[in-house]
Amino acid sequence: MLNLQPNLMTILDLLYFTLTFLIILAFFAVLWIIGGYLLAWDVDRKYRACPSCKRKAAGTITDTEVELLSSQIDRNKLTPFRVKREKITDQYQCDYCQHIWTKTFEREDRQPMGGTPTP
Repeated sequence: MLNLQPNLMTILDLLYFTLTFLIILAFFAVLWIIGGYLLAWDVDRKYRACPSCKRKAAGTITDTEVELLSSQIDRNKLTPFRVKREKITDQYQCDYCQHIWTKTFEREDRQPMGGTPTP
């Protein structure tokens, strides 16, 4: 005999597939979180490596200096923004060989003229 009724997915089948999908999704989310943490940990260790003794994660910040490079007002958009560029110099000291070194980077901060910071 020919079965003319379509095979419909039952509620139990739907729950089974949904649960399986959520378990697989949770597994990949955990892998993503662990991988991101390990990547950030490794980058931090390499960033604080001592240039003298080559030990990773040996540097501790002892002093930070902030130098204002420019402060301007950007009126190109509907809301005017204050654009502030700073040069940050961090001084590190090795915990093992006591070597001192500096790292410098620039930061740009945009705040609306109302005073509340923007993301």
